[in-house]
Amino acid sequence: MRLFQSLLLILVSVLVQACSNQATEVPIQSMPVDLGRVSLAFSNPPPEITDIVATISRNGFPPRVLQLTISDTTSSASGHFTNVEPGVWHLRVVALDSSEVVRFSGETDVNVQAGQISQVALQLVPGTGGGIQIVVTWPNANNLLVNGSFEQGPWLGTYLPIDSGSTAINGWVVSRGQIDIVRYWHSFDGDRSIDLNGTPGRGGMKQTFSTSAGATYRVVFALAGNPEGAPTIKTMVVSAAGSTAQFTFDISGKTITNMGWQIKTWNFVAVGPSTTLEFYSLVAPTSIYGPAIDNVLVEVVH
Repeated sequence: MRLFQSLLLILVSVLVQACSNQATEVPIQSMPVDLGRVSLAFSNPPPEITDIVATISRNGFPPRVLQLTISDTTSSASGHFTNVEPGVWHLRVVALDSSEVVRFSGETDVNVQAGQISQVALQLVPGTGGGIQIVVTWPNANNLLVNGSFEQGPWLGTYLPIDSGSTAINGWVVSRGQIDIVRYWHSFDGDRSIDLNGTPGRGGMKQTFSTSAGATYRVVFALAGNPEGAPTIKTMVVSAAGSTAQFTFDISGKTITNMGWQIKTWNFVAVGPSTTLEFYSLVAPTSIYGPAIDNVLVEVVH
């Protein structure tokens, strides 16, 4: 078997929901106490790779296996393990070709702990140039936001337009234009996510939470785009405490069943005892195909 110089990137997002009797936050998702979800996104593998098999195992627990097929159009695949107990898990990943021959493999222990962000690396075997990078991130019980995955809100079918000024989504206010709550595509977390362009209308949403002046906070969120129409590049802004950051997402090759969610992070420094975080679209107000967000977290950095 010849050696490959390509790099196989794997992003693993581990969501650990640690609950307690004292917690006042609305949980990001309905989940048994101390269980989490491991989400895997594979992109740009070597061209001969058609399938990825990931296994997590741990003493006292049955092994969990996830098999994913690399999309011919996007060269990517994604999936997740649900209800993962916090603790040390052994992760093994193998990459197969169309003949189901293992071309690359790697394994490592991953210590799933609430409230931390870890990064580990694997060396692919065989091949001197291959490698797997595993980035492990997860929200913790100290999320300063309410309803970060937008699961608490009005009843809807496939989608529901929400106008400026509405507080129908628990914890959030529609800050401008119109947005859509969406269920007909695959959300990053739970059943619902947000299209920041309504039907139509360039919209935004915000939430105010307690902060300490001078403290640094991290915003973490999942970003994608409505794949059903132009523009190809979806642009949006996140703002807080007088600072802003612009993010873009390319919907090329994406579908409602393969949204290609990406984890984005942004830090800001609070200037007062409360801060308003806002997400808003820069896609044309006549468009109904905007940037999509899900699974929003704010945590204290220092």
